[in-house]
Amino acid sequence: MKARLQITAPITTFFLLQHLFVSEVETAALPLRCQCFHFVDRLHPKIIKSFQILPKSTHCSRTEIILTIHQDNKEVCLQPEEEQGKKLQNCWESIRHDPNRMSQCTQGKPKKGRKQSKKRGRKGRNTQSKHRQP
Repeated sequence: MKARLQITAPITTFFLLQHLFVSEVETAALPLRCQCFHFVDRLHPKIIKSFQILPKSTHCSRTEIILTIHQDNKEVCLQPEEEQGKKLQNCWESIRHDPNRMSQCTQGKPKKGRKQSKKRGRKGRNTQSKHRQP
């Protein structure tokens, strides 16, 4: 009977350790609380390297937008209710959560053409009114 206990003890220990290891790996992927506590209202789009949108879950009652910026790969949380947060969420939905197209959401809108400012006078022409006659 002692031999049976000695054999089952290492097997039981193995299964317990395996269960704990698998549990740790599974919980490491899922956050058990909100990731963001300090928020910014907006950031310049050129400094945003990538982003991650975490929807509401049982562990966090709000949508979280985590931005990775170019400076030392720091992570910053964006306020999801502000204008930039809403635009980023809408863009993410429109590209259907495709990480390959993520840069479309972080770049500003492409400029089609440069607007020319109104000129007050015309080059190469007389600026006097046509109605005046000498």
